[in-house]
Amino acid sequence: MIDPGTLATTIRSQISSSVDEHIRAYVENIIQELSLDAAWIGKIEQQINDTISRKFSQKLNLVDVDSLIAQSMDAAIDRYHARQPKNNLV
Repeated sequence: MIDPGTLATTIRSQISSSVDEHIRAYVENIIQELSLDAAWIGKIEQQINDTISRKFSQKLNLVDVDSLIAQSMDAAIDRYHARQPKNNLV
């Protein structure tokens, strides 16, 4: 005679295995179908572009652009003065 506990465990295992297999096949099928759908690809591309744009803007807001411009201008002026001939007034 088959032990009821073993039978239940075996049935649960078979059901779980079957469900896992069918879900995996279903997901693979959906991914395959979506990867060929131009509208879906466009939606994903737009979402990626929006995310990158938002993150770029957030990072740019952290940069003190005025300070960077001032430093660059100061460095350019210093280089300009360094190239000018010295007036040797005695």
